[in-house]
Amino acid sequence: MDRPNNQRSVLPEGSFFMRRKGIRYSLEDKIEFVNRVLSGQSLMDVQRSGGPRKEALSQWVQKYKQWGAAGLVPKERAPRRQQRKRTTYSSELKFQIVQEYLAGGTSYYKLCAKYDISNPAVVYQWVSLYNSGQLLQTTRGSAPMTKGRKTTYVERIEIAQWTIAHDMDYQGAIKHFGVSYGQVYSWVKKFRESGEEGLTDRRGQRKPESTLDENERLKLENKESKARIDYLETKIALLKKLQDVERRSAGNDTDSTNILPFTNSPKK
Repeated sequence: MDRPNNQRSVLPEGSFFMRRKGIRYSLEDKIEFVNRVLSGQSLMDVQRSGGPRKEALSQWVQKYKQWGAAGLVPKERAPRRQQRKRTTYSSELKFQIVQEYLAGGTSYYKLCAKYDISNPAVVYQWVSLYNSGQLLQTTRGSAPMTKGRKTTYVERIEIAQWTIAHDMDYQGAIKHFGVSYGQVYSWVKKFRESGEEGLTDRRGQRKPESTLDENERLKLENKESKARIDYLETKIALLKKLQDVERRSAGNDTDSTNILPFTNSPKK
């Protein structure tokens, strides 16, 4: 069967030509390119032998591993049985994915394959929103996110202080206090902007919640100090371990050329 004029057939391995913009590859071509990579050929070698840009090819490989050939079919052409369902994400899951990326050891492409995300630019956008201090909202139409719980005025202050004392560890606060990401984010933001008064819940109340008495204030201050001390002690212990590892590594091998900077961030 003849290929449409706007599609490029796969060239034999080792051949080379200048790729034109706007080339559309058939499903058979995509599978062939992916199989070359899975067989050990590098992304750049496939690109030079008539394949797509290595960034696009990397996405094809991830999609093929995740969904098989159906993952390489354009959405408008995919048979109904092969079409992937639209996936939605709660704010908590978005936050988890962002934290996983910031922790290192992974990439946008790997996270896409792990969490069934169609495009690495989606993860990049979430990371950018988080780094700019914006709330990661649940995607419209998604399943209900994990619900928070009712809290007292004192609890909200404690949770906000604990999160700040632990260098904005939202995930830790969620697990430690059993509340939602949205709650922690909101309380920390209000506490940093307006202090304790910002955490007063006035909804449906004739008068505001009572202010802290001296005993409550002292308890909160002690908890805040303890949280900060615990965090710093843990951080110091970790730094000591890292220094020990670095000293041992320096004694065995001073060559650090295998440590490469991360440069595979797609632009927004």
